[in-house]
Amino acid sequence: MKRPRPECAPLKGSLREPFAPKRAFESGPPSTADKASLRTKASNEYCSLAQARWASSPLGHQGASAMMKTYKGSCHCGSVRFECDLDLSAGTTRCNCRFCRKARFWMAFAKGKDAFRLLQGAELLTDYQHTPPSRPGPFLHLLFCSRCGVRPFTRGGPLPVLGGEFHAVNIACLDDATDEELARAPVHFADGRNDDWNRAAETRYL
Repeated sequence: MKRPRPECAPLKGSLREPFAPKRAFESGPPSTADKASLRTKASNEYCSLAQARWASSPLGHQGASAMMKTYKGSCHCGSVRFECDLDLSAGTTRCNCRFCRKARFWMAFAKGKDAFRLLQGAELLTDYQHTPPSRPGPFLHLLFCSRCGVRPFTRGGPLPVLGGEFHAVNIACLDDATDEELARAPVHFADGRNDDWNRAAETRYL
């Protein structure tokens, strides 16, 4: 029986909206401690806003069904191996952000630390991080094999809507997912470029 897709409220606004608290420094320029306090508060407000919008988007509903399955995966050379618990029928994601567009990343979310297990190759993983324009600092660990260059997964979090720490698993690196499973997996197109996790306006190139 075909499982109905969850109805998600449309997202309003953008994560690019200013969220930093406004404060007048009557006694002169802000001190180093004042600046650090503002950065921390801005980062916390951003995370709260991001969590709410992820929860209301299709991404927040992925992995919520009873069709969870354990998959094994690896990089191209096989030096990095992992296993993860995913429900591909609950949805996968493609994103148009600058990084995902260049990497052609097709992902599914393993929610929580227990849903992902690195079996081999931790010492060979290189951790690339960058700060998106809309964030005060890096948020994702974009991990790739230092031998073959393949990025089998990304680690991120904590986001409560995704079970705390989460892993965005590269669907193409799942070794035991059948062609039929991949063909049936719904694909959600996120507009990460504009911090809108509902749907990108143009998706044909993704």
